Amino acid sequence: MDAGSGLLVNCISYSNTTANSCGFVLNGMNLLNCIAAYNGSDGFRITQNTSVQAINCDAYMNGGSGIDMSAASLCSALIRNCNLFTNSAYGIRSSGSASRIGVIQSCAFGTGTMTNALGNFDANINSGVYGGIIAQDSILFPANQTPWVDPGNGNFRITSSYAKAAGASSFTQSLINSPTNTVGFPDVGAAQSASTNAAAGGSYTFAQ
Repeated sequence: MDAGSGLLVNCISYSNTTANSCGFVLNGMNLLNCIAAYNGSDGFRITQNTSVQAINCDAYMNGGSGIDMSAASLCSALIRNCNLFTNSAYGIRSSGSASRIGVIQSCAFGTGTMTNALGNFDANINSGVYGGIIAQDSILFPANQTPWVDPGNGNFRITSSYAKAAGASSFTQSLINSPTNTVGFPDVGAAQSASTNAAAGGSYTFAQ
């Protein structure tokens, strides 16, 4: 998928298998609840010199990095509550100019057989160069585990306690006519679990 400015919500890109096929090529798009899996190159490739946000997204088994910020420069980046597992390069890579700032917050990474082949971050993350992109509150899963029910068969519903209610930015949700508010915590990943958020549920499932 090659997308210009705007917002992509609840989108899936998978099994684009040629060597240069990214799941998403983003020229100024922001991402919410999107999944990139089994693509020949990067899951999400950010090419526009602008600010970008990727919130509650998943990148699994892609032939490049889970997320690659490849633009010559980037004003700012916010990557939050994303799962990045078993990608053939990095979990998150900043392959373009180091002249950028941003935060990677509460993102989860695999270990053991679920490790990103070249590491969770490349050298431009946490480098401090020109302000840099800082990673904080990263979540490392136990060896060989994923956050999902059955990603090999396309079921990305969140099941792991490491991802449920583990995301950044707690919030207060108020139900209509409810006498009290309940505190909710966002999951890490695209498919929210009904057990942690009364207003959310369901899953993404696709056929391989």
